[in-house]
Amino acid sequence: MLLTTVLLAFTAFSAYQLEDADGVGDIIVAVNLDDYVVNADVGPAHSGLVTLTGYIHAVQPIDLDAQYGMIQLEVDAGGWQVTDIPLITVTNMDTEQVFSVSVLVPQGSASSDLNSSQTVTVSGSWYYEPESRSGTIEPVSAMIYIEQYYQYSVTVDRGYMQTSPGGEFDIELSIVNEGNGDDEISVEVLNRAQLERQGFAIILDIEKFPLDHGKTIEVPVHITTPTDWGVWENTITVVRFFISSDQAVYAQDIAENSFVSVYVRQRGVSVPGFELPMVLISALLAALMLQRSRRT
Repeated sequence: MLLTTVLLAFTAFSAYQLEDADGVGDIIVAVNLDDYVVNADVGPAHSGLVTLTGYIHAVQPIDLDAQYGMIQLEVDAGGWQVTDIPLITVTNMDTEQVFSVSVLVPQGSASSDLNSSQTVTVSGSWYYEPESRSGTIEPVSAMIYIEQYYQYSVTVDRGYMQTSPGGEFDIELSIVNEGNGDDEISVEVLNRAQLERQGFAIILDIEKFPLDHGKTIEVPVHITTPTDWGVWENTITVVRFFISSDQAVYAQDIAENSFVSVYVRQRGVSVPGFELPMVLISALLAALMLQRSRRT
C-alpha cells in the first residue's frame, strides 16, 4: 500500500513537471525607445554622436525550473558605426531592463532637409537558458534628424588692382557653399558708404541668391575709381566685401560670416575728363619753363 502511494505520488509529480515544462512557452519581448526622433549636430570638422535609450519588457510563463530569458539586441544604422548592446537577462522577477546604443553620424553628412535622414532599427532575438527554445523580437525604429550647419568660403580672382584715377575694372567673387544643406546668401560692400563719399562707384550684379549644397557661384563686380583735380595720385583703397547667410538668420541659427578684401591702387595723373602720362606733363612743364626763361 505504501509502495503504491509512493509510485502514485512520483507519477503525479513527474506529470506536474512535464506539464510545467510544456507550458514554459515563448517569451514575449517588447522593445521600447524613449525617443523616436533624435537630432544630430554634425559640424564641418567633427562627427556627430547620438545616443538612443530605451527598455525591453519581457513576459514569460511561470518557470518553476528557474530558467532565464536571454535577450540579444542588434542595431542597424544603415552602415553607420554603432555601439554593441550587452546581452540582457530577464526573469519572472525582473521583466524590464534598460539599454542604450550610440550611433556615430559621419562628418559632413547632408542635412535632413535634403531628404537624407537616417533610420535606426533595433531588433533582436531571445533564447532560454538552459532550455534551447528561442525566437525573434519585433523590430522598432527611430529617425536621426541631421541638423544643418552653415559654412561657405569666398575668394576673389584679383585681390590687388592698379589703375589710373578714374579708371574702371571688373573682378569676380567666387563663393562656395561648404555647409551640409542648401543656403541663401547675401553679398554686400561693407564700406560702401565711405567709398561712395570718396567718389567710387561699385556695381554688384547680384546681391542675394540661393546657393545649393556643394555648389559654387561667381559674382561679378564692376568698380570705377574717382577722379579729382590733382597733379599726381598714388593711393591705395581697400574694398571690403561681406558674405552672410540669410537662411541662417531666418532659422535663428548661427553662421560664420566671411570677408574678403580687394586693394585698389590709383596711380597717375588725376585730371577729370582726360589723362596724361607723367612724362608728358613733365615735358610740358619743362617747355613752359624754357619759354619763360627765353623771354626774360
